[in-house]
Amino acid sequence: MPAVEWTVREGDPIAGGSIYHLAERMDAGLVLGRSRRAIEPGLTAGELHDALAGDGPALMEDVLARHAAGSLRGEAQDESRVTIALKMSKGDG
Repeated sequence: MPAVEWTVREGDPIAGGSIYHLAERMDAGLVLGRSRRAIEPGLTAGELHDALAGDGPALMEDVLARHAAGSLRGEAQDESRVTIALKMSKGDG
């Protein structure tokens, strides 16, 4: 869960998850759905991970419902905003 750990470490105010098409380039696939969650002060990476995981089923249900209804549209990602979560070491805590 390195991305979640970096999110907490950097003090980001919002985190989220997404369902997207895979593409050859990183962060280039169309986004089909996303969730957003405010990060409360003192929240640990483990707690954020669990909260985001809990958002997953509703996000998937939404994407599948829009697909079944014929209204699913992908949104292009802004590749200029790609971030890379570096591997953390024990000293990064």
